[in-house]
Amino acid sequence: MKVVMINDCAYVSQTLAQHMRKTGINVELRLRTRSFFDKTLGIAGKVITSKADLYHCAYLLNDCWLARKFMKRPLVGHAHGSDIRGINGKWGKIIKKNLMSCDKILVATPDIYDVAKEFNNTTEYFPTPIDIELFSPVNDMKIDRKRALYCLKHFDSFPEDLGKEILNRGYEIIVMKPGSFDYKEMPNIYRKYDLFIDQQTLPIITKMCLEAMSCGIPVVTHDGRFRMNGDMNRKFVIENHDSKKLSERLIDIYRTLVNVDI
Repeated sequence: MKVVMINDCAYVSQTLAQHMRKTGINVELRLRTRSFFDKTLGIAGKVITSKADLYHCAYLLNDCWLARKFMKRPLVGHAHGSDIRGINGKWGKIIKKNLMSCDKILVATPDIYDVAKEFNNTTEYFPTPIDIELFSPVNDMKIDRKRALYCLKHFDSFPEDLGKEILNRGYEIIVMKPGSFDYKEMPNIYRKYDLFIDQQTLPIITKMCLEAMSCGIPVVTHDGRFRMNGDMNRKFVIENHDSKKLSERLIDIYRTLVNVDI
């Protein structure tokens, strides 16, 4: 079986692909950058020339629209959050049409499930996969002082009371912008900190927070809850977000859509 994965979001497609290839599935990645050319003519050319038994598109905007227009079927639409949350905005018509036209919809976070389900009855919650081997605990990375890492999201409003509580607990808060480091550098980044602070606006645990939890790092989740048991944090990720197990589940989903041997 050959699968073409169009686009990627937060390294999810590439993580799933590496596991599926080990099972014998031919996975071809058709990726793009955020440059204007790559988001338009670049990805259009990659979609047009792709040939596979099944197509899996990350994010329900222009990439998915192109896959529909060039009849790439069966088509799995993988919503990652901000696409569905923008359904009433500028690109709402495209998002709705993409939702309705895909043969299967996967949603990465529970908060967007109901909205997606309104437009496509095949919608299924598919947890964000975390590479638990890459994001694993190491005990010798800490420095002397207690440090908390906060990744500044453009949509997030950091509660003043939470900041005061973290400071009162003796932590120095370090602010990092998303994309400051290469994906494969991130495990070593997390391991240097004693606490990871997740965004405090949306009712979800972000992928970065899950990665930190997988490294055995204490975290503050979206609800202001301090999850200080690093072992329990890692156990939660292993039980619910293990990328190897989720790739196996994804193969089972593919089996419902194609009539070829896997």
